[in-house]
Amino acid sequence: MRKTIFLVVIVLHGFLCKGQWITLSSFLTGSLTAISFPTNDTGYFCQDDGIIKKTTDGMFWNYVGPQLPIKYIHFLSRDTGFAMGAGGIFKTTNGGVSWSDVFVDSVMRITSICFPSSGIGYAIGIDLAADVAIYKSTDMGNSWTLISTVSMIWFNDPDIEFSDSNTGYFATNCYLYKTTNGGLNWTLIYTEPNFGDFRQIQFLAQDTGFIAGGYGVYRTTNGGSIWSLCSLYSAHAISMVSATYGFATALNGVYKTSNGGNTWIYSTNAYNVSTDWLSIHFPSKNIGYVCGENGEIKKYHFGLGIEDDAGEVDLQIYPNPSNGVFEINCKGQVIQQLCVRDISGKVMVNNSYNDQEIEIDLTALNAGIYFLSIRLEEGNFTKKVIIQ
Repeated sequence: MRKTIFLVVIVLHGFLCKGQWITLSSFLTGSLTAISFPTNDTGYFCQDDGIIKKTTDGMFWNYVGPQLPIKYIHFLSRDTGFAMGAGGIFKTTNGGVSWSDVFVDSVMRITSICFPSSGIGYAIGIDLAADVAIYKSTDMGNSWTLISTVSMIWFNDPDIEFSDSNTGYFATNCYLYKTTNGGLNWTLIYTEPNFGDFRQIQFLAQDTGFIAGGYGVYRTTNGGSIWSLCSLYSAHAISMVSATYGFATALNGVYKTSNGGNTWIYSTNAYNVSTDWLSIHFPSKNIGYVCGENGEIKKYHFGLGIEDDAGEVDLQIYPNPSNGVFEINCKGQVIQQLCVRDISGKVMVNNSYNDQEIEIDLTALNAGIYFLSIRLEEGNFTKKVIIQ
């Protein structure tokens, strides 16, 4: 008996202390092309048909605003963000409830946007002639002015990133360009020798930057003069939290580095052979989100599985352990939604409610440990239950 108890403790300790990816329900089936989280719990994603959804608790998603002709989103705060695509640039200041057209062009498709400082923003797009156009805003994105163009022979969606108000980069195809005068002039500073496509660029400081591309992740520590190719073939998206620690998507999986991209380790629970992960964002070191094809979306949470302290909330789950039937009672608050996950983070049940007392029947599930994510009127809590 003592050996059995010791084994259970070891297994649970490993689960509680390691970061885990858990599956969230988008209730969509298309390609989720972009995800943006201004805080750990408040975030947005968009589908390739212009549908935008929002979460305020990092778990459950709701539709916001009208369907827009966009493919990408970028949020600066909980309420202020931008959506862009074939329809131009749209801005919201009320958390996606309503959007205003701040830039409209019938032939230009906007693919990326960034704000290196308060009020100053840059956007990049392409037209039918394969010309890349760079736009600048000096009024927090309320209006945009064309400042430069670069002709390309062939292209994929260009990505733009500024390390400060004057120093910026854009990447497309196998080419990387740099400006030092606020986007007025651009110089080609690097060409991928194997002509692999660049997909996303991220600069953490004026000298330190990363690119996710077809041949791997590239890194510079001298402002782009020299780039080293790290491992991780066919990288699609990247989110570095620091110069050494971050995540990237590649080959249907998510990978983590803790040494600046020199080596990448497969991040468990985030592989799906039928899903190409298109966008990844870590608002902090311990919490991140990834989305992709087939409406797939996952959340990374270091220490996932540790139960939340309900504090003064009278939340009761009984009997626990049980044969799979549980009574959940919350005096004084309405239970709005409940999501059941197994120990790997897979969603087993996800239902909406409107009552202070509910019964859930999990007898169809195998015996084991499960986690209940419960949304109340004034908070969200995770509780562990055991099916015998």
